[in-house]
Amino acid sequence: QVLSSGAPSNYAIFHNALGYFEDRFGIGPGIALLSFEAEKPTPQRIAEVREQVRNAGVGHVFGDAESNEALIRTVFEGTDVTFCKIDLLGAEIASGPSHYWQLLENLAEEVATCGRE
Repeated sequence: QVLSSGAPSNYAIFHNALGYFEDRFGIGPGIALLSFEAEKPTPQRIAEVREQVRNAGVGHVFGDAESNEALIRTVFEGTDVTFCKIDLLGAEIASGPSHYWQLLENLAEEVATCGRE
């Protein structure tokens, strides 16, 4: 329900970490700067992402605590893209049996909140 009213339709993400989340909740897919977190993007990949962002009208980019913000600023320099930090690992959530469900709820709220900005 949270995502039905506020999920951005066109967004980018630092690395491709939301695939299952996107599939399950019917959002995205977002344009991933990196295929996986440890990847080092080439100048060609940066140019490709910039073109995809421009063509898709991306308004938001998601990153987590491990995202390289300098790289994100470089890729999205000169655009009106809003950067939103999301907690992909649930670092702020207490361990326990409800951790996973709280993580999903928090991600949904973070994505929706960014979509409304």
